[in-house]
Amino acid sequence: MRDAGGFGFAAHPFSRGSERFKRAGTGMPFDALDCDALDGIELWSFVNDTGEALGSVRDLLRFVVAPARALDHPPARNTRAWDELCRRRRVVALGGLDAHQFGKRVGRFVPLRIMSYARSFRYMRTHVLCSEAPSGDLEHDRDQVYEALRAGRCYIAVDAIASARGFSFEAGELVMGQEGPAGRRVLRALTPLPARLRLLRDGREAASKQGTSLEHEIEEPGVYRIEARRVAKGRERTWILSNPIYLR
Repeated sequence: MRDAGGFGFAAHPFSRGSERFKRAGTGMPFDALDCDALDGIELWSFVNDTGEALGSVRDLLRFVVAPARALDHPPARNTRAWDELCRRRRVVALGGLDAHQFGKRVGRFVPLRIMSYARSFRYMRTHVLCSEAPSGDLEHDRDQVYEALRAGRCYIAVDAIASARGFSFEAGELVMGQEGPAGRRVLRALTPLPARLRLLRDGREAASKQGTSLEHEIEEPGVYRIEARRVAKGRERTWILSNPIYLR
């Protein structure tokens, strides 16, 4: 997508189509991500990424019935490519649903809904940290959201695991999405509930801690981001993915 103000994001750019279900298209995956026209990418696409990983019709039916059971982690190839892009320039990451509701309408009613929007929109969200509270004025609020997305003041969360509202990641005066000079700094992350917090530098784990906070002193330049993981439905799953702080 690209707005009239001049910034754009690539929607599920890592999609290769489904070989199993014969879904493929031209330009998949998109191989021109390192271009000035793109401010960011859809890093994790709920339906698209999960659907491509399904190995059988049976797996597909299970996903339709209980989608949350299939949400474990973003594809490793997506995060590797994103980490590499971020080493060269700032690239904002978003989470998306790729939601598609299928239903049967009877008059004014839709008694049958498969993959309903009401259910899908509870699973994954991109939390946006605006400079000002919503005012109710469309243009003002829209500009606030666009400005925060462009700056990278946002994080991806699987809210089906637990509410991620209240998460923060900063390095002194720097917050998610910002760039600053390398040097001795303390990186701090806070989560609203206990989780396994992983601090990654250029895609590799630099520190890990179980709890609701992580503090780590660093001096090396790098692209630093946070992953928070919680146990849900019997196994550890990615709960929160921050956008990075860039120390050059």
